[in-house]
Amino acid sequence: MVMLTWGSIHLLRRLLYLFPSTGYEIHSPGYSEPGYAAASVLVGLGTWLVFWLWSQRLFATQDEERLSVLRKFYLYAWIFSGALGAVGYATILLASILRRLLALPSQGDWRTPVPIIFMMGIVWAYHAQVLRKDERLAGEAPRQAGIRRIYHYLVAGIGLAALLVGLGGVISVLIRMVDQSLGSSLREQLAWFAAAVLAGLPVWVLNWRAVQGIALAAD
Repeated sequence: MVMLTWGSIHLLRRLLYLFPSTGYEIHSPGYSEPGYAAASVLVGLGTWLVFWLWSQRLFATQDEERLSVLRKFYLYAWIFSGALGAVGYATILLASILRRLLALPSQGDWRTPVPIIFMMGIVWAYHAQVLRKDERLAGEAPRQAGIRRIYHYLVAGIGLAALLVGLGGVISVLIRMVDQSLGSSLREQLAWFAAAVLAGLPVWVLNWRAVQGIALAAD
């Protein structure tokens, strides 16, 4: 999965570099040669499919696999990584847009974060869907509710962390504006902190509401 995700990100980035930049830019590291990225996708996809389909068959036929802690760790680890990557790079992209709105110079290229957001979002969505299917086959209502709560708390925690960092930063900038003008340094900070708020707020709200709904249903 690591090789598949990494290769897909770099192939998608290479495809985006066929199009001109729109001017909404961010800091951009170098990207891999397409041959290496394609090889990574092929090897990663083949290896992942063999062992993932095997594990899916075990889950469908063996009760021990349904109780596997390692399977849950794998799913939660990829959900956490996918959510963190998507939210983190969405913050970077939003900061780039806000920098333009605040008349700050562009940095790097917008085509760097978009493939990461896209692929990490797919990784997040796929493993979350597998977790929901596992939940339906778990058999025990308390166990099902526990799986849902862990997932939503995990993702809500990522959103809340981004939201709190962003809100704290925005408030700090507003306080400092009392004694100094909104120069380029403060505008730079405002763009980044506001982007963290915009990226983290919907992730936290949606998952926190889901957790609250589970709690009310349990009562």
